[in-house]
Amino acid sequence: DEEEYNLNFITDNFDKVIVLLNIGGVIDMNRLKHRPGVSSILFVGQVGNQTGYIVADALTGVTNPSGKLVDTWARSYEDYPCANEFSSLDGDTDDEFYKEGIYVGYRYFDSFGITPAYCFGFGRSYTTFTTEVLSVTQEGNDISIWVKVYNTGDFPGKEVVQVYFSAPEGPVDRPYQELAGFAKTDLIYPGESMNVEITFPIDNFACFDDRYPARVIPDGDYIIRVGTSSRETNIE
Repeated sequence: DEEEYNLNFITDNFDKVIVLLNIGGVIDMNRLKHRPGVSSILFVGQVGNQTGYIVADALTGVTNPSGKLVDTWARSYEDYPCANEFSSLDGDTDDEFYKEGIYVGYRYFDSFGITPAYCFGFGRSYTTFTTEVLSVTQEGNDISIWVKVYNTGDFPGKEVVQVYFSAPEGPVDRPYQELAGFAKTDLIYPGESMNVEITFPIDNFACFDDRYPARVIPDGDYIIRVGTSSRETNIE
């Protein structure tokens, strides 16, 4: 109630309002994301005694925010798997059974087509970027992807290139896609570009097959996806 009162008071008296989320984890964004009067939202995280300096630099444009979310933020609590079975919601506070298996976070939302409020790997910037995959190669046990990142906006900034893969269908259940690697660019100025390399071992394709039991790499075609979040990827 106090937060609601403060937000109403501030948005009623100021034309531009930026909400800072000085939090350590996911929260319900329903009453904030589309709130009238809120100009923007900045996820600060918990960065200790440097918070004031960091936030001031980001809001005044001294630095350009370039972070990416490491969680999937659902539009509704009920969108999470097994949501209604947590704690006392199923009437059992003695035992907790985790049934999600591999379907946790983006692996669940992407596999079952559930649109989140903010997807895994999401992050805004004061500038804009485009990416171009230059090559995908395998040398020994390593797969390397070279990506050219262009700054197409008006301000210097950094981008995070993310590489996912989709495994072939088979007897072992696999999610729609799995993160294989990522790389963050240096500061790129408007109109300029930078090439980044993301390398990961082919062992990342492995999964546990309890028929043996052992970690195995199933035969078949693996799809490489490159993008800037789990919901913004292209097949390469």
